[in-house]
Amino acid sequence: MNSRVPILLVALGVVLISAVGHAQEYGGRSYTECKKRAQREFALAERIEAIDYLGIIAREQMGWLTSPEKSAKTPWVMSEIAPTLGQLLHDENARIRAEAANSFRNLRTAGKQFIPDLTKLLSDPDPLVCGRAAQALESMGQAAEQSIPDLITVVQKGPSESANSAAQALRGLGPEGVKRLLPMLEDKKATVRLAAIKALQFHNDQAREVLPKILKLLRDDNAEVRATATFTVCYMHPPVSEAIPEVARLLQDPNVRVRREAIG
Repeated sequence: MNSRVPILLVALGVVLISAVGHAQEYGGRSYTECKKRAQREFALAERIEAIDYLGIIAREQMGWLTSPEKSAKTPWVMSEIAPTLGQLLHDENARIRAEAANSFRNLRTAGKQFIPDLTKLLSDPDPLVCGRAAQALESMGQAAEQSIPDLITVVQKGPSESANSAAQALRGLGPEGVKRLLPMLEDKKATVRLAAIKALQFHNDQAREVLPKILKLLRDDNAEVRATATFTVCYMHPPVSEAIPEVARLLQDPNVRVRREAIG
């Protein structure tokens, strides 16, 4: 037998072990170590850092630009990292719940088995937890459509920060979410109108579909709504010619932010 064969096999084994080790660690932190440090017996700062690393390891494992459905690494993420983070969604510490939800954003649809748990967090009394849960659901796209009613409730009844995140999530859940978001541009509550227009401000095509409603918001009683609507219209490409007279009028608006947005 060629003496080089065992050497080659050993070398191949080293390469494979290194590849697996690299796939399950990030920044010198292994999955096993992060899983351990995320538990209750460690200090809060250590737990938060470990949870953050778990999300990053999942992202690196699957590939940032690869959809989970196409990644060969997804089964490991679903069987190991997702359950670890899923357990932490029920932690007694609100900051840990928030960080766990935030890390689910890196898993995207690889964490879809925990959509019901994330949906429950939309009613968490801590606004940060609610907002992070909404962002995690947004990252899962249409797979999280079952959360739409709960997201609508957050937009309509939650504090402004949570409402904004929930509105963004609705927009990110695909056509059905957008369909439920658009009527909110005419809601009686200014916070709801504001959350809806903020969710659309950087999305040219979707904003153009409801241009008459957005133009109407340029005359809204709420200055922040007027300012955000003005920014949205001015951000559109190609420019919206019918909006020019309205934007010109806002150069005389009593609110400084509205005037600033009208200047562009």
